[in-house]
Amino acid sequence: MMRSGDRGGSLRGVIAWARNTVGRLRRLDPVRVDALVAALVLVWAAGRVAEAQPDLRLADAVVDVAFAGAIVVRRRWLVQALLLLCVVMAGRYLVVDGRGFGQGGGGGVIGAVFLIYGCGAFLEGRRQWLGLGISLSLVTGISLVKSSVLPVLFDDAALALLPFLVGRARRLGRARELAERERAERL
Repeated sequence: MMRSGDRGGSLRGVIAWARNTVGRLRRLDPVRVDALVAALVLVWAAGRVAEAQPDLRLADAVVDVAFAGAIVVRRRWLVQALLLLCVVMAGRYLVVDGRGFGQGGGGGVIGAVFLIYGCGAFLEGRRQWLGLGISLSLVTGISLVKSSVLPVLFDDAALALLPFLVGRARRLGRARELAERERAERL
């Protein structure tokens, strides 16, 4: 029979484990984490591309490789990566004549979340808003091909803002924490 004190001890153990795990994750090299995420996107997308129609496989593979590459360089050349993705997605659409647009490769959704988060987390000032604008045009451009304007504005564009706002809150939180540390050191 389990006593109430035992449950509290195991809960404390789980909380301590979670804190230790989060602390270890924060100490990881972020560039290597981006490379790992990009590799996982490629592995997952390879399975999805294999299931795509044979004549769409190459186009989907190119899009997935472009998204993975954009994830790898997002900390340094995010705006340029987003512009390249717009070109790749438009090229894919033109090459396959709109057939299967948004289907097949799966790296797009995961890649878009990471890149839009990066706009909020890594860019500042005008570049931040430029990155968000490019991201929203990429997301809404894909969605407008598949549906009408209202669902795109209320579903896809609003959903795309979520990673941006999380990234922005994280960046502002880090800046606030750094300012508090500096102030504490001065005191």
